[in-house]
Amino acid sequence: MIRTTHPILMKAPPTDPSLAAVAEVYSRTRGYRRSLEELPAGGVPQLAEWTAAVGLALSGLEDAVARAVIHHEMWPWIVDRVQANPVITGRLLARLNPERADSPSSFWRYCGLATVPAIALRCDRCGRIIHHATAFSNTCSRPAGSSGLKCGGSFHPTPAASTVRIAQRWTHSGAGGRQPYDPEARTAAYLLGHDLIQRSGRYADAYRRELARLKVERPAWAQQHRFRAARRRVIKAFLADLWQAWRSTKGLPTERA
Repeated sequence: MIRTTHPILMKAPPTDPSLAAVAEVYSRTRGYRRSLEELPAGGVPQLAEWTAAVGLALSGLEDAVARAVIHHEMWPWIVDRVQANPVITGRLLARLNPERADSPSSFWRYCGLATVPAIALRCDRCGRIIHHATAFSNTCSRPAGSSGLKCGGSFHPTPAASTVRIAQRWTHSGAGGRQPYDPEARTAAYLLGHDLIQRSGRYADAYRRELARLKVERPAWAQQHRFRAARRRVIKAFLADLWQAWRSTKGLPTERA
């Protein structure tokens, strides 16, 4: 267990335990740092000074998030199950609201972990069919014959024999500036997946079982594809357990809609 002995938690004095407020400032400051990193080197005389200042601010904000999360009502439940990084955990908890989630799938959708209907695409040269969340114009990379060269055909939408659902892809903001999920929640959930796999007995076991299942049922998948799918399944299992426990703590119904 890490509780209050994690190294990050030992660095700073107690702060205002308003996790949502601190995490929001942290998220915005990280966004500002990304903007600075996109500026051309040498293009702004004060760039190095600004970058250093933002880095110092982020260090302090990490301390603040870690301090605030130990006051969260679900922190004891979490650390009983996984040796979770307090900053990552704080970032995730600050984005979730169990009172507005009537089922675990609400957490999944908010974190970008819901499945979406796939579009069937057929290669106009070799006939290969793939499923993707959106139509795209990539060329087919399947080896063509014994030459080992890529097919090079183009994919086009084709009628599907049945409805297939696939994992939601990372996306940029659309024309309206909105995304179908919360990017900060998705990032935090994905990062927390490392702790679930490496620092939790129950979720690590679930990860290994899922990998074994996929190896048998999805032999054509690349190894990294199976790793990502198993990690995704474990994160969803954790979010479902969190939803159940959090709603129970608040006296809210837990019958899954």
